[in-house]
Amino acid sequence: MAIVKLGESQVQDLKRRVDIATKFVKREWHGKAKRAKELYKGEHWAETPRRPKTDRPRIVVNYVRPAVETKVSNIAFNYPEFTLKPLNEEGRMNSEISEQVIRYDWRMMKAQREAKRALRDSETYGLGIVMDGWLFETEPVDGKEGLRVEGDRPSQAQERDDKTPDPPSDEEQFPAERVRTDRPFVKRISPLAFFVDPEADSVLGNARYCGFWTCEPLDDVKRDPRYKNTRQLKGTAKNVLPWLDSEDYGKEDIDKPADTKRVKLAHYYERARKLHVVFCDEHDKPLMVRPWGWSGDWYPFSVLRAADDENSFYPMPPPLWIEHQQQEINETRTQHSQWRRQSAPKYQTQAALEEEQRQRVASDVPGTVVENLPNPLTPIQHAPLPPEVLQANQQALSDLQFIWGLNDYETATPPTKRMTSAEVEAVTAGAGSRGAADRQAFEMFCAEIAEHALAWEQQYSARTRRLPIFDKNDQVVDFKDYTREQIAGEYLVEVYVGSTTAPNAQSILQDIGLFMQSLPNFAQGQQAMAAMGIDLRPLLLASLKALPWVRDIEGLLMPPQEAPEMAPGLPAMGPDDVGQDQGQEPNPLMQLAALMSGPGGAGSGLE
Repeated sequence: MAIVKLGESQVQDLKRRVDIATKFVKREWHGKAKRAKELYKGEHWAETPRRPKTDRPRIVVNYVRPAVETKVSNIAFNYPEFTLKPLNEEGRMNSEISEQVIRYDWRMMKAQREAKRALRDSETYGLGIVMDGWLFETEPVDGKEGLRVEGDRPSQAQERDDKTPDPPSDEEQFPAERVRTDRPFVKRISPLAFFVDPEADSVLGNARYCGFWTCEPLDDVKRDPRYKNTRQLKGTAKNVLPWLDSEDYGKEDIDKPADTKRVKLAHYYERARKLHVVFCDEHDKPLMVRPWGWSGDWYPFSVLRAADDENSFYPMPPPLWIEHQQQEINETRTQHSQWRRQSAPKYQTQAALEEEQRQRVASDVPGTVVENLPNPLTPIQHAPLPPEVLQANQQALSDLQFIWGLNDYETATPPTKRMTSAEVEAVTAGAGSRGAADRQAFEMFCAEIAEHALAWEQQYSARTRRLPIFDKNDQVVDFKDYTREQIAGEYLVEVYVGSTTAPNAQSILQDIGLFMQSLPNFAQGQQAMAAMGIDLRPLLLASLKALPWVRDIEGLLMPPQEAPEMAPGLPAMGPDDVGQDQGQEPNPLMQLAALMSGPGGAGSGLE
């Protein structure tokens, strides 16, 4: 990989950009993100001049965390099902093996786990980010640690044609610099550690520059062959300082153990010049200045962003949308709890009671007798709880559901009256468009990750790999070797609609019932449509594709059948003649079977 040389003034400009972006995100967004994290954890009663610390009970009914986990669990429940649309002839020839490579890499990279973590970040902070790249690792040799490079593949590894099987066999001897990992990788980046051009809008690709901060061990930084100017780095142990025994180690970082020292690095990416620069906070010289190692014109990040102002990259965290409603719920529940405590039975009398008599009056033991009372005790009447308290709680909960886009069933507060299936469907579909938009955003997010992984494979996959072949039922049916040449081509990666969401058995059964009810009418209308010159076979296939839970459409269609041999002089039978024997009425389902197995049915190539 070539090394780019920048002048001193250019380095200062890049360093200044990193400082500006860091100050911007800390001042404009970190405070909101911190408050969103507190709401997620249930720390709702912040100590402010208006809410000072008190010993009185403060009730917290945390709706933020269940709302976040409900959406995350529903949207990212299953592995996405990828479909590839080739954009050139080479892609058309290699689309089948390329699709299998994406499915295999998605599991090997643990991409589902990282995408789900980014989705949780998006619902908590409003921003979820994953980084993609190439992971290259070698085995330790002679007691020395192996090499680990995240981002670009080392040039010496790229030049060597490594034919070692992956994974290696246990019986083989480990040669020098044996490759242990050589594949794409995906990992979640904390939104709090990410910085971007303050003038950027909601689209990351439009930003002039971006990057993220990391804290890496000092020994790893000095051992990484990509980094220069590391001799004078000393590192700091601030990250582990609270857990170090101050009696054994001094106050200065130089006295701390070497394995506790960390170096804070800033990874800077610029799209115009395709630069990747690494700075540290200990001196002004860059540790690394290199051009992008990937051939694409995209930042090595995929962003899942909550809907908000399109003119700013950092959105309002969703928990802040409902902070007032959440506080109202807490206030009403606290008021209700305080009223119950204040409404405990209390008595008044005109004479003083002895201590033993006081204890007997306050006792909660049934049948307690209080003797020798000088005067009878009169119960004190308490004011009833205003009905507005409970009404305010219900109204706040209803507002919370509307703002967050959840229905009554997703928040475990179904209606108390019996409802028909149509009414239940109307309730669940109240936020249907917003829920569908969230699912679509996550599917596009997964498709972008997979598209980047395939691009990394096409560029750096120099090894011969053993690939499991999956069928449409997600079962391994074969194993095949592939190389970089066998996945070449241009593709548009998409995720099958609804493949990642949690299955709903009731909805599936309803769809099956409605589809089966429409089939006879569909078959009966075929004759009239044929007379008008309209072929209904494409409409039938489109109806099957509209069902999100139908994966193998060709498996539902009957194979083409040859027409039976007829006696000389007799007309051939068509779909409308099926079932007409001895004056019987035509059978619609038999007509439909003949229609599906005729020209344009399975095996015809009709899409």
